[in-house]
Amino acid sequence: MSNISMGWTTYTFLANNINTIYGDAITTRISQTAIPNSAVYTTNGVAYGVIDKGVICNDALHDLFFALNLGENVVNFDWGLYYAIYHTSIEYKYAKHELSIEEKTVLYFIKYGYWYDMKIPNISIEMTKDYRASYSDLMQLSIIDAKHHLLVHKRPILFSTWTYFASNYEYLKHLPASEVADHYVTNSSTRLEHDSFDGIKFLCKYPRAISIILNKEYDMSLLTSATISKFYIENISTIDTYKGDVEFDAFGFVKEFLKDERINKEQLMSVNNAHVYFVKGFVEHKDIRDHIKRAYVLKRFAKKRLRDALRQVPFGILRYMIEFKLYL
Repeated sequence: MSNISMGWTTYTFLANNINTIYGDAITTRISQTAIPNSAVYTTNGVAYGVIDKGVICNDALHDLFFALNLGENVVNFDWGLYYAIYHTSIEYKYAKHELSIEEKTVLYFIKYGYWYDMKIPNISIEMTKDYRASYSDLMQLSIIDAKHHLLVHKRPILFSTWTYFASNYEYLKHLPASEVADHYVTNSSTRLEHDSFDGIKFLCKYPRAISIILNKEYDMSLLTSATISKFYIENISTIDTYKGDVEFDAFGFVKEFLKDERINKEQLMSVNNAHVYFVKGFVEHKDIRDHIKRAYVLKRFAKKRLRDALRQVPFGILRYMIEFKLYL
């Protein structure tokens, strides 16, 4: 907390002037991620290393604050509206930190959001509908009034058109996505569950979708329920092409990674929650991701060989082999 307090003035200054500082900085990267390893902003012939080895440099920002003489509130980053839109990603990163909502939001924006192109968008009709559907006391508002309420009160947007759609696809598939939130609002007497779609379990069944959804930007804060649900709905007609070559085996995954501290640091993994650890490990650790991909290839090969062998064995042996379960 002390480091954040010491750097709070410079963090706010960076958030308020981020398009100038980050936008004009020369950046370098050592991997495919959009987040730079270094960022150097130059003004009046003086270079300021605002990011070095992936870390935001408070000293450089402090010197730059006086060099630019812009003050902290030239632009005024609207952290309240930013949090309302991106609160799920922000809380994933900072839920366990003793920070205010403003601190969490500014930190996420300057460390991740800007580079992931997660900026405050124009408030669309679809976003306004999701906001209106998030709170029972707003459901009677017009779109114009709901948008005004969002811009003034900035409550977190809790409802997702895509998650509601994915949770109730058979009931809603006749509707265009633009009308799904309206369905939720206007059907109060028979309202369906809006968040029963389990995106993480879906990704265990369709692991090839993970890299596509993230566009190889392997950060769990980007893997929100809304994002996964949108992928599911938009690709539902071809969803089987994203299936794993071998079915996910929770028992086998727990057995292999139970003692791996990167996967199971808090020693809380079990067969019941293994799907969560599987997706998290896949996203956050390249070597585990590579290991799992190799395992899929090997087990696909083994499965094919097993099928070939089954055609040539007596019934008694066949019965035994059918009971054999491949891991993952």
